[in-house]
Amino acid sequence: MNYASSTDTISANVAERALFMRRVYGHLALALLAFVALEAFLLSIPAVRFGAMKFASSGFVWLGIMFAFMGVTHIATKMAYNGASRNAQYGGLALFIVAEALIFLPMLGFVLLRDQSGALLAKAGFITGGLFLGLSTVALTTEKDLSFMQRFLKVGLWVALGVIAASIVFGFSLGVIFMSAMIILMAGCILYETQNIQRTYPGEMYVAAALTLFASFATMLWYVIQLLMSLSSRD
Repeated sequence: MNYASSTDTISANVAERALFMRRVYGHLALALLAFVALEAFLLSIPAVRFGAMKFASSGFVWLGIMFAFMGVTHIATKMAYNGASRNAQYGGLALFIVAEALIFLPMLGFVLLRDQSGALLAKAGFITGGLFLGLSTVALTTEKDLSFMQRFLKVGLWVALGVIAASIVFGFSLGVIFMSAMIILMAGCILYETQNIQRTYPGEMYVAAALTLFASFATMLWYVIQLLMSLSSRD
């Protein structure tokens, strides 16, 4: 057996995966910057900001927005994962960034009405970023196989979706416990997805991988903002 050749192969594979993960996180960083820039631009236009807040003031409108967002997410994910070209992956990521910016717009408008300094949003971004970095580090360094989490995360996501839809239809409020549970659920998604991406994704799928992580990051950010808003209103 040629041990030198075997060692070289292992080293080459490790280097390839490291390059792949750098590309994933590079594209994730660009996606987050694009999201922030687009959101800032939309919020800077009063007619757009207040129009979005008025449009989303009805619960049933929010239900329609939620289903529309799910449809766009499905299309964007399909483009990113099933696209034959790199352009299709970028198209899916761009579509998803725009969809996230639009669904965040009404909530951020309400937040800025209460806190024009933007301190709450900055705090939410810092908390979410810190959690994401910590969870990513654990997922990338642990030797424990986290694939067992997949079935529990799927059930949790479907249950959460049902609770959200019921809250809109029947008009009850989602409290601090639900928001905290959603943050924990997204933490589980980040752990599982990060390890799954590192271990199983083909080297050319770094754009699709960035979309997956961006989706979990954005959802966690959504509920961190909501949780901070709820806690601040109690003060």
